[in-house]
Amino acid sequence: MSDNGLRPHGKLTREAAIEAVRRMHEELGRPVSRREFLARTGLNGYWLDRTFPGAWAEVRNLTGMEPVRQNVRYSDDELLGGFHRAVAELGWVPRWIDLKRLAGFSASTFRRRWGRMQVIRDSYRDWLQQHHPDSPLRHIIDAAPPPRPGPPRLLQPQRHRSSVLRLPPSRRGRTAARARPLSGRTSRRPPGASAGLYAAPARCPASASPRFGEPIDCLHMRHAPINEQGVVLLFGILVPELGFLVESVQNGFPDCEAKQPLDEHGRAWRHVRIEFEYKSRNFRDHGHDPAACDLLVCWLHDWPDCPLEVLELQAVVAAGVPDHEPSQ
Repeated sequence: MSDNGLRPHGKLTREAAIEAVRRMHEELGRPVSRREFLARTGLNGYWLDRTFPGAWAEVRNLTGMEPVRQNVRYSDDELLGGFHRAVAELGWVPRWIDLKRLAGFSASTFRRRWGRMQVIRDSYRDWLQQHHPDSPLRHIIDAAPPPRPGPPRLLQPQRHRSSVLRLPPSRRGRTAARARPLSGRTSRRPPGASAGLYAAPARCPASASPRFGEPIDCLHMRHAPINEQGVVLLFGILVPELGFLVESVQNGFPDCEAKQPLDEHGRAWRHVRIEFEYKSRNFRDHGHDPAACDLLVCWLHDWPDCPLEVLELQAVVAAGVPDHEPSQ
């Protein structure tokens, strides 16, 4: 956990958390959401719920904050003001993964408003000229951020030569002949046998050819998921990096039962019920019960009012680091 003053004498306290919320409220000049508080402090949502039985409403009452606005469109000035805070703190234009922690708004909020990062840079340049024309930050708008220390672990495919199956020379010819396509010919069938079992396979029409997501080159996965099955596969690939221990996977709701570490040393764990969705909003559309699920794993987080912890795999892959900081 980062050094944020929330561990006096090595122990978390209610008073320290309340004071941190007050400081954050004063710095931002607006109410602080639970998800934003957890992202900025690095605290665990399980500890927060256990310490404040009245949920985030109890924290709000103790600090005198107004409820956080929901389903309200933020103005361009608010979003670009948050972007400006991130640029001022970093000294360069933030990456997508830095926006939620430093700007106070998720990367998906900026994507929905402007799309590409270059468009955000252009809008921020105009905003800076209007509000802070003499700011030295205008010289770094088009500069690339410094490289991350160390190799990007999640973006380098790993190929292990020992995992390749090598057949002895005496069997290679027979295996290749056995795998040779039928080339439109029908196989010889015994008398009386059904013709359907021996017919040549039908050619797949062009309209039914598989579709692919954007290239991500994440370990052994070449393209981004385009459905829920792809999310399940990508999560399975990233499980060693994220630190989960999968107990079971099932067809019913929730999809997965797992264990999640509560500290970096793995001395304590919690039981987690996981549901997979391509988009987080699908959880609501499918009519699932939030009380029967602990963590929502998705590729794209498009449900700002989600009552669950959300692990957005798109953000994990973009970050290139194995850290898991679920959002709420």
